[in-house]
Amino acid sequence: KKSYRLRAYNNSSETTITLGCYPDLSLKEATERYKEFHKPSTIESYFQKVDSKTFEEYAKLYMLEKQVSGKYSKTRLERFENHIFPHLAHLKMHQITNKLVKKIVIDIQASGKLVTGQRCLTLIKQVFDHCSSEDCDVNLNFSAIRKCLINPKPKNFTAATKVSSLKKVLSGIKEMNVSEMIRLNILLGMHWFLRPGEIASLRWSDISYEDACIYFKPSKNGNDNVIPLNKTTLGYLQRLQMLSNGSDYLFPSPVKAGEAICSESATTALRRNGIQQTMHGFRATARTLIVEKLKFDANYVEKQLSHKTRNPNGTAYDRTEHLEKRAEMMATWSDFLAELQSKI
Repeated sequence: KKSYRLRAYNNSSETTITLGCYPDLSLKEATERYKEFHKPSTIESYFQKVDSKTFEEYAKLYMLEKQVSGKYSKTRLERFENHIFPHLAHLKMHQITNKLVKKIVIDIQASGKLVTGQRCLTLIKQVFDHCSSEDCDVNLNFSAIRKCLINPKPKNFTAATKVSSLKKVLSGIKEMNVSEMIRLNILLGMHWFLRPGEIASLRWSDISYEDACIYFKPSKNGNDNVIPLNKTTLGYLQRLQMLSNGSDYLFPSPVKAGEAICSESATTALRRNGIQQTMHGFRATARTLIVEKLKFDANYVEKQLSHKTRNPNGTAYDRTEHLEKRAEMMATWSDFLAELQSKI
């Protein structure tokens, strides 16, 4: 083949650039490309792409900078290694196209992994966002790619949302063959309706006995929140303190010294004992029964759940905490659960 080539220099770097092959590329077109490469900005951009890191290198930098919880960190790495790196690891960022990314995620969904396909697309986008903030400006149309994916039907967490079904759950918890610490984890999860990871990571230093509150940072939303304590939950904390053996955590890991219990331990225990309930499901239980049976304002429950406000102005103007009403609500909820337990 006959081709048009030019020698390009940038500081101490040099390379040979193929402009195209004859006769597919005419002499006139080759001359125009040659003139374009004579612009310093074009040469600098070319060398920047040639010298840029591979997708795998950018992905590892992204994971190093974007620290996440241990469990999700493992899942994220598995998604990269099993589904993304085999196709993109060796490629420079400018070599990755919309068509290639679209094929990768569609093939993942075609294997039956609908959620994994969506998550992998999100991970690829996050690497590109990190890459753009570093030293490479590459843009793909991720919105258009996402429209080609199948949206899986959302699955609700198993939860008792009627008094009769909640009684069965409480009866099952009473008969469970588990350690006292796991039982208390489940009971306090029911009373406080936190996310499993939030309750597992609570520390004794988060408790203010003077204010009768626990101050914590939700895993979502990001705004600090408060758990008002009452007679029932304070009693559980006293029992729990005797079991924690001086640990910093309310629920220390029985196998890893200095670490908190796994967030899935309680749900696993419920499942093994045949109880149709998850720890996260206690949030739906509380959200439903506190509003329907105890007649409290849904806004108080939403605030206690650490959900973002649905006010059209967001949090710019709505900064209310409703602490007094929430404390009353939490005490009433604990009394309601205690009354149900007493009837078992």
